[in-house]
Amino acid sequence: MSQTVYSKYETKTNDIPANIFNKLAIFYNTSVDYILDFSNEKLLIIK
Repeated sequence: MSQTVYSKYETKTNDIPANIFNKLAIFYNTSVDYILDFSNEKLLIIK
């Protein structure tokens, strides 16, 4: 993913597709709920 695309997601210029949320959750080792601010607990993914 390019820095430009990521920046557009951060500034809410573009909506983030569901599959990207999954990839971000895996990358940051957390849950999609945490990224979306539906949860205050940073849940770790067990691999």
